[in-house]
Amino acid sequence: MLDLDKIREKIITLDDSDAKSIIMMIAAYLEMADDEESTFTSDKCVHQLTKLLNDILNQIYLKRCIRKNNKKINKKNHV
Repeated sequence: MLDLDKIREKIITLDDSDAKSIIMMIAAYLEMADDEESTFTSDKCVHQLTKLLNDILNQIYLKRCIRKNNKKINKKNHV
């Protein structure tokens, strides 16, 4: 299940590159699910999109936190 409030908070922090990558992956999943000859069903698509949002947004959020902490550490070391 998705926590839309948390996802919204994380989406707001995305840069253009991250947002475009996520949109391209969503489009690819939807295209596969729309193909009548594909074994990638709507159920699989929903599952993968949910996993994608949770995984990517968590990774992006963690990377940004690490970068912010590294910047703080570097500033302290240079003062």
